[in-house]
Amino acid sequence: MKRAWVVVLATVVLCIACARDADNVQTRLTLLVGIDGASWVAIEDLWSQGRLPNLRALAERGVTASLTPVADISPVIWTSVVTGVRPERHGITDFLLPTTQGDIPVSSTLRRVPAIWNMLSTVGRRVAVLGWWVSWPAEPINGVVVSDRALRAVDRAVYPDEFVPQFQEIAAEFPEVLDGDFQEEIARQDEIIAAVARQLVGEDFDLILAYFRGVDVVSHPFWKYFQPSELEELDQVKIERFGERVPMAYEAFDRILGGLVAAATPDTNVVVISDHGFTAVKREQYRMLVDLNRVLEHLGYLVLVDGEISWAQTRAVTWNSPPGLPDKMVRIGLDHREPKGSVQAQDLERQLEELTADLGEVVYKNGTRVFRVRQPTRKERQQGADLTVVVNRRTKSRKVFFGGEEIPEVVESVEELTGTHSVETEGIFIAAGPDIDPSFRVDAVHSLDITPTLLYSLGLPVAQDFDGRPRVRLFRSEFRQANPLKTIPSWGEAEDGTATASEIDEELIKELRALGYID
Repeated sequence: MKRAWVVVLATVVLCIACARDADNVQTRLTLLVGIDGASWVAIEDLWSQGRLPNLRALAERGVTASLTPVADISPVIWTSVVTGVRPERHGITDFLLPTTQGDIPVSSTLRRVPAIWNMLSTVGRRVAVLGWWVSWPAEPINGVVVSDRALRAVDRAVYPDEFVPQFQEIAAEFPEVLDGDFQEEIARQDEIIAAVARQLVGEDFDLILAYFRGVDVVSHPFWKYFQPSELEELDQVKIERFGERVPMAYEAFDRILGGLVAAATPDTNVVVISDHGFTAVKREQYRMLVDLNRVLEHLGYLVLVDGEISWAQTRAVTWNSPPGLPDKMVRIGLDHREPKGSVQAQDLERQLEELTADLGEVVYKNGTRVFRVRQPTRKERQQGADLTVVVNRRTKSRKVFFGGEEIPEVVESVEELTGTHSVETEGIFIAAGPDIDPSFRVDAVHSLDITPTLLYSLGLPVAQDFDGRPRVRLFRSEFRQANPLKTIPSWGEAEDGTATASEIDEELIKELRALGYID
């Protein structure tokens, strides 16, 4: 589906004047490389060991800083990176979107504002988008989109259609992972995206965005064996077994970066960023897939008939909360709200009290409570919750009991979580190239600043309605003199985004859980 971005007339007029042939502006290819989860703590540690030579060479000839995240969820941050606006404006606020048909992964059609590839296409600039979060369905642009679902059996994964054979030829050079190892599948995906990028950097593009996920995928389960906490004594056997997993992921990216820089012309401006960094989990914690509906069914609150909810017999059900989420919303089957609901409004509080008491009796094998109950937040209430149930992830157990009797098939899997991140966990920023001033010093760049800065680097105006700002002083004085900052009111807005489902949604959700993106 083609999206019709509404762009104000002043934008069009001014942008045409700022096109490639403008006499007073000479712009080069800008290569934006995204590495999910990269941390200065890890990079500097590996530099001290003489590793990551390509990252080090780029940093030594350019500018380095921390990158401040706008959120703590990868697709949310990466969308802000390419739009210059906060999540509540661009519309991507989580990994999943609750719908009446169930949760589905977020998609490009949900985005409410233009991304930088739409902006450049508006004025005839060529852009390539490779593997970027929330780039499916691939949008028609002036260039190439290899979406984040390009290796899936799904329509509109690559744009234009004419590029599909070239992409498939490149992908065929990398053997498929046969054993279903997600980390290896992501590593293969990164290598394919890198191979596509190496081909395109030699073509006539103004901006290429390439995203790589491998470091984040490995850091979640193995971080503490690479950066162990002083407060925790680890098994030396595990350190020897797992301690190189994170460094090897960084080295794989470093080789990719070296190949991209080598394939690009010397006059390319290269920017490397991560959405967030990483830190060790402070206390023992596990990622658990817990099916609360199995508990509600065992306790008699939920009745399923042929796999469907029988509201006439159901008092409570898990609501828009897949097994991987630790905070689970519960909805009561009220008679005025649900089809054939069985609970009258005046009985709501009594039902909530009864359910809270029963859930308090659900325990792990060692007697520790599995759940605690809290009042829903305003957002959760807006999404339909009457109660929120939080899973205790401090106990490693797959057996759950009520009244001494085991409730089968409640805990689907248990995996130790050793690394984590939050909105306070800063990522990395590196910029180098002929237009970058290596003497520029800055402690931090915000993820909202990336699109305004890229537009400035390409001689294009910066929107006044961006939430970020262009880092003009990042560039050499000669560039700034030849390219004074221009602004416009807006690069345009669209109607509210709409969800796009696909036949692989459940597969993607399972993968998000397995990779640790949904805790």
